Amino acid sequence: MKVIFSGISIVLLIVVLMADKFALFNLNLFVYCALCFVILALLLWCFRCGVSRQQSIHLGADAPFPQLLLDGSGVVVQANDQARCLFADVASVEGESLDALISLSNTKPESEQGLLPVLLGQLNPNCTLKCDGSAMTAIVVPLYFNGSHCRYICIFKDMKKEVELTEAFKAEKELLEVTVNSIGDGVICTDTQGVITYVNPVTEAVLAMLSEEVVGRHFDDVMPMYHEVTKTPLNEFPERCLKQGHTICLPELTSITNHLGLTFAIQDSFSPIIAKDGTYLGTVMVFQDVTESRLMAKKMNHLAHHDSLTGLPNRLLLHDRLVQTCKRAKRVQHQFALIFVDVNKFKKINDSLGHDYGDLLLKEIASRLTGQIRRCDTVARVGGDEFVILIDSIKNKKYVRKVISKILACVNGQYTLERVTIKACVSAGVAIYPDDGEDSEALIKHADAAMYRAKKIKQTEFQFYNARLDHEAEKRLQQESDLIAAIQNQAFVPFYQPIIDAHTRKIKKLEVLARWQQGDQLLLPKDFFEVACDGELMIEIGQQIRQRALRAMQTWCSTFDNLIITFNFSLVELTDQTLMKQFLAQIAQHQIAYRQVEIEIKEVDIIDLIETAPTILQELEQTGIRIAIDHFGIGHANMLYLQDFVFDAVKIPPAFLASSESLASQNNLIKVVVQIAKTLEIESTAVGVETPIQVKSLNLTGCHLIQGNHLYPPLSETDVTPILSTYMSIERRKAK
Repeated sequence: MKVIFSGISIVLLIVVLMADKFALFNLNLFVYCALCFVILALLLWCFRCGVSRQQSIHLGADAPFPQLLLDGSGVVVQANDQARCLFADVASVEGESLDALISLSNTKPESEQGLLPVLLGQLNPNCTLKCDGSAMTAIVVPLYFNGSHCRYICIFKDMKKEVELTEAFKAEKELLEVTVNSIGDGVICTDTQGVITYVNPVTEAVLAMLSEEVVGRHFDDVMPMYHEVTKTPLNEFPERCLKQGHTICLPELTSITNHLGLTFAIQDSFSPIIAKDGTYLGTVMVFQDVTESRLMAKKMNHLAHHDSLTGLPNRLLLHDRLVQTCKRAKRVQHQFALIFVDVNKFKKINDSLGHDYGDLLLKEIASRLTGQIRRCDTVARVGGDEFVILIDSIKNKKYVRKVISKILACVNGQYTLERVTIKACVSAGVAIYPDDGEDSEALIKHADAAMYRAKKIKQTEFQFYNARLDHEAEKRLQQESDLIAAIQNQAFVPFYQPIIDAHTRKIKKLEVLARWQQGDQLLLPKDFFEVACDGELMIEIGQQIRQRALRAMQTWCSTFDNLIITFNFSLVELTDQTLMKQFLAQIAQHQIAYRQVEIEIKEVDIIDLIETAPTILQELEQTGIRIAIDHFGIGHANMLYLQDFVFDAVKIPPAFLASSESLASQNNLIKVVVQIAKTLEIESTAVGVETPIQVKSLNLTGCHLIQGNHLYPPLSETDVTPILSTYMSIERRKAK
């Protein structure tokens, strides 16, 4: 309306001013004056409407915040009800200066006009009410009229809720930050372009870089991931995660190398960060440093498939490689050889020198075996002293023979083990694919059978498998099974062979010998000794024989005071403390004098026993038990041993006895042995006397104790008792 009346007034004013052109002077003077008065009244009305418009601004009572209307100098012109309540302690808000109502902390007015210019120059300034000290936010908004402002509205907002919300948000942010920083896993956040926006301290430690150095760079530049084995790069995983829209995991054996060259094994996953409206904000990667666990897993896997002593593949890994080799050989139609290797007399080396030296020997043998094969071949340790060699892609048996000869030439020989030099050799058995078997089990079984054949035939170092060995292996297994059954059934019985004094023809000693009563047959040790030793059954057989013999001795020794019973002991039995204590206890239990017991030890075992366990001989000597050296002169024992240790007798082996063709030379050899015995004041006994010529020759050389089938074969307990009554001298019987 104001605009319309203003327009009319302007038009009338123009008309009056141009009265000459419109011929208004021809009008009545009264009319002309009235027209001018109307024009002036309209203009005055428009002006007054404008002024009253400026002065009639009313603050709404329903405003949500306290409001003050200020004039240009900062004096309150008007206040709404909320403002009056806010400044309730002030008598009348209108007319008060803004400076009297509020104050700004740590702020000085920048001009003489007071706080108004300061408030206009700040965004959401905080102030304090002077009436009660409440903290508020004062917002000043200028009001413009005709292009210039002449009034201001000051709006007050209570900052308590905002402060509480801000503090809660700050606390939540700190908690979230502390939580993420406390996670033991690495955390990396990226935007939708794969640019890193956040990393936690674990990631900083792995990358050896600070957050400031990482944020803003692309993920692939900071985390160069790759496959540990193939070295294939693993790139663009943030982009892949966003493209697929769900959590994705990295492949196994993922690794990274940081800028310092340090490599870490990691396992991780990428997840998209999704807003409430479903839009993608980026990705988050959570990863673990699994370097130690992966190394441990590799170590455990290596231990599961390799021998801990030599580092060679074990039976499990050999079986796996053998299966794969069989498949490949079948596919490409070629042959390969499986060689089963066993260290000869390793048990003796282990028992004599100790397990430490045995382990050193095995490591040296493993090293020599490995050095003689190609990279495509395999050497595995499958047992205590057993090795298996897999020779791939062979041409024929001639080639295999050449390879084995080369290997055995290197392995067989002298070994220096911590200043101890020993000689070791191996036996080998060979099976060829597919002639000797088409699967791993058959090949190993047949190579093992060939190896045992090589051990039995001592003239050769290795044997190729043939079908006949299967029959021998089955027979051997049956014999071992029969031996175990015989032990359980007490089928081993002692036989006794008299040792005669050639001068008096009287019995001086009885040697206890083992026999196997198998039905109506009586088997000699040569029929079962080898199988019993391989099956480690000789100790049980010996215990059974000695237990029966001691019961018989109780009667004989009580009747014949000077009768001596001789027992054979192996090195394994002598070094078994439990067995020896049990034997001594049995002697005492049967009330037999220790001086009537003699233990025969082979010369080769005496050497090992003196070097490894000399106290055993000393303990036996202290009990009063006699000690005899069996097969004297065969084991090349140092004669100083006979001086250092007390022995009661030596037994001359059958190989030294004279025959009709070599009477003179053999007599000279026996004379030397007999002379040594006489010098040491010990007895000498000739074993294996079979002819009258040998008896006569022994008498001439001075050896009077004779043992052999020419005089008495081994006899049972029933047969020995009457012979003792007849051929024991009257002087040696106990007085009744």
